[in-house]
Amino acid sequence: MTDELNFGFWHNPSETIRVFKRIIEMGGCKALESPQHFIAELLTRRERETLETKQKDLVANYYLGLFRASAAYLDAEVFTRLRAEVDPLREQLPVFVLPDTDMEMKEAV
Repeated sequence: MTDELNFGFWHNPSETIRVFKRIIEMGGCKALESPQHFIAELLTRRERETLETKQKDLVANYYLGLFRASAAYLDAEVFTRLRAEVDPLREQLPVFVLPDTDMEMKEAV
């Protein structure tokens, strides 16, 4: 993910649908197939080391839930049901804005 897709992206169904369609065209994205893949592919090494297992699972389930709800956006009933499952998780999410030391090293080179 890039800085352009962070923050509001996950909460904007029209944006996630656009990305979802592109992912399908490209043959899929392992990171969106399961919470374990999400954690391995989208969290930085430092985030994986810093967050507890329960927190990592919560983050993955929350964001994957938003993505799945967006995929159902055209069906208002399904979208509403899926968002109702995801929204209560928001208050439990850990704050984990951490610099990616791997990226910092690459930029320094």
